[in-house]
Amino acid sequence: MSAYTVLPNIGELKSASDVNGLIKALGIKQHEKIVHDAIEALAELGDPRGVDPLINLLHDTDERVRAVAAKALGAFHDLRVVDPLIHALNDGDQHVQFWAAKSLGQIGDPRAVEPLIHMFVRLHDDVRHSAVEALGQLRDPRAIEPLFGAFADTSYNVRFQAARSISQFGPDILDRLLVMLKDPSPNLRIGAARALEMINDARAIGPLSHAMLDEVVDVRQAAANALKKFGDSRAVDAMLVALRDNRSDVRKSAASVLWKIADIHAVEPLIDALKDERPDVRIAAADLLWKIGDPRAIQPLLIALNDQHLQVRASVIKALVGFRNTRAIEALLTGLQDPYPDNQIAFVNALLGSRDPRILQMLLALMKDEREEIRAAAVTALKSIVDQRFVTPLSRGTPDEFFEIWTTVVNTLQSEKTPAI
Repeated sequence: MSAYTVLPNIGELKSASDVNGLIKALGIKQHEKIVHDAIEALAELGDPRGVDPLINLLHDTDERVRAVAAKALGAFHDLRVVDPLIHALNDGDQHVQFWAAKSLGQIGDPRAVEPLIHMFVRLHDDVRHSAVEALGQLRDPRAIEPLFGAFADTSYNVRFQAARSISQFGPDILDRLLVMLKDPSPNLRIGAARALEMINDARAIGPLSHAMLDEVVDVRQAAANALKKFGDSRAVDAMLVALRDNRSDVRKSAASVLWKIADIHAVEPLIDALKDERPDVRIAAADLLWKIGDPRAIQPLLIALNDQHLQVRASVIKALVGFRNTRAIEALLTGLQDPYPDNQIAFVNALLGSRDPRILQMLLALMKDEREEIRAAAVTALKSIVDQRFVTPLSRGTPDEFFEIWTTVVNTLQSEKTPAI
């Protein structure tokens, strides 16, 4: 029992760096929060006088106290704590095991390698995860084979952490990972692709591009994620193939890669992709053609204005507005007269920010459309071209006054120098 008659203020003790006072507070067992706060305060102060009292708490009868102490000891980087923490790996409580492993990883003493490897057979996913993470921090060659084995763990989180831990070995492990991309085991191929993403060595681009043809969809996804990080034009062909993958997340990753690369060599294949049977592929193709900005895409995009899918047409419209081409603008003006409200709204929304005089006048006319949703879309589009000089009275005046104000705004904008079409 503590000799305290008045409970201590742990915050004040920590602020005063009163290590002895904090150590004394560890004995107030009937107040769990005080004990936990004192443990954490000693860890934050990092005074070596706190090491032995915290080591003693690894034998406390309360597993929560043991877990907090195991976590705190990782902050000291004191060799005295290594053996007690290794012993704590065999504690009967999974939370103590978890924090003991985490702390050993932070300390980085090689004595912990073998005991941590032995934890790979533990029942609880979190315990295995912490052991795998710690071995990545230790970067001891003895851990390489066990970490590769963890690529096949039953837990996704453990498998992902194994790839991250392997990547800590850097380029030294690159050749092994490249070979593993062709391993018969899908789990090893997935883990290799993930690790290559984290190592980020350009020598992996070719093998990862080939992995985009893997029969296992999760391998393709992992390879696509890795290539997305590189953003290298050498990945264009593989990503164009992946745009037609039968899994949407692979297609989305491929589109992200191509968006990052925005390579002119992708223009012709992307034009072909405007006719793909999958709407999301056509949408991605239109978006990418807009970003690349090659004029070869204008005519195919004009044809794609007749696409039956509303979201495809919206992406096509956005792309055509970006080109600021006369044929494109004329087609968009025609689209603004589409008899179907949803189609018309899609055209209007795609014109946000455009200051072409013909579009401005058409949007102004749509403000008097009998359909409320069309009027609202036109106002939103017009607002997108107004800057700080104009005040938009959204809630004042009659409809006629509102229209008159916008007419003045549009005329003012048109009197300014507008980029040539």
